[in-house]
Amino acid sequence: MPAPDRQRPGRGLRRRLRGLPIASIATLVVLLACALAPEAIAPHDPLMTNLSARLTPPAPLSGNWTYVLGTDDVGRDILSRIIHGARVSLLLAAISLLVGAAIGTTVGLVAGYSGGRRDAVLMRITDLTLSYPVILLALLLAVALGPQTSNVVIAIAFILWARFARVVRGEALLIKQQPYIDAARVTGASSPRIVLEHVLPNLLNIILVLASLQLGWVILIEASLSFLGAGVPPPAPAWGSMTALGRDYVVTAWWVPTVPGVAIMLSVLSLNLIGDWLRDRLDPRLHGAAG
Repeated sequence: MPAPDRQRPGRGLRRRLRGLPIASIATLVVLLACALAPEAIAPHDPLMTNLSARLTPPAPLSGNWTYVLGTDDVGRDILSRIIHGARVSLLLAAISLLVGAAIGTTVGLVAGYSGGRRDAVLMRITDLTLSYPVILLALLLAVALGPQTSNVVIAIAFILWARFARVVRGEALLIKQQPYIDAARVTGASSPRIVLEHVLPNLLNIILVLASLQLGWVILIEASLSFLGAGVPPPAPAWGSMTALGRDYVVTAWWVPTVPGVAIMLSVLSLNLIGDWLRDRLDPRLHGAAG
């Protein structure tokens, strides 16, 4: 009688890691390192000017390895500003995402579990928020509040919460119809207890996937606000404002706008690919469809 086919050790791990975006994760690790310790990584002070070295091309073109990615119009090292800009982009994106996700999840849970008039009112407010153009609404809020870091967080969180509220509300409607929710009601559990102990834990995977997919979008919104002059105020190094600064040098010094633009592109692309991979692994609806 042939021996049963036993699964080789590590095969399950390889299956779970199949399609892992290695390059995207490596890019994210580099960004996190730059955000956590820019002073230790950056070769120069990002605010230090050197007019004698202004508009120095990148090292492969100029042979000047003091400034690896070149300098801007006042002689500031672009590589150092990119590294310090990673802290600005990731920190603002993370805080905005946490605030927006917390508000949106709370609204979605209340609307989905409560139902009735409360659900209708909250969802109409959500629909109204989603109906406005994202960049225009964020720009209006940022300009009205003033160009400060905290105001940028408020503006982004204000347009972000509705995305979480809509998704969480739909999932909460499905979960509250499950038999174990009815069993919890029969035992006398209060609505807040049911939401916290039974509904919210079953939503964590979906919230995590949605957050991972929104992080790159938040970085893009922050860069857009900085590009338009409504984001992080100068002279703080922000990728969007660096790109805006280089608009006048596209022909004569292409590296000034191109390098921060490439940093934005790589960050957003890497985060989106990681978010897609997490969705494939964590979203129960995809597993159910595959099964």
